[in-house]
Amino acid sequence: MVAMFKPFLIAIQFLTRIPVTFRNLPTEQQIGHSLTYYPLVGLLLGMMLASLYSIVSLWTTAWINAALVLT
Repeated sequence: MVAMFKPFLIAIQFLTRIPVTFRNLPTEQQIGHSLTYYPLVGLLLGMMLASLYSIVSLWTTAWINAALVLT
């Protein structure tokens, strides 16, 4: 079951600063399979940033929204 999520975790580790640790180094095949999860990780990151922007926009101006979301 964990081996099924390993390519997804590799994609998260590569595309974000979220620390993901593995007991064994990923194989070349697992790294190759992680490429299929890049759009999903990008979608999740975009959804998180869009929701953060919509929440922050309730109290602040557009310039402050952009600065907070980018940081």
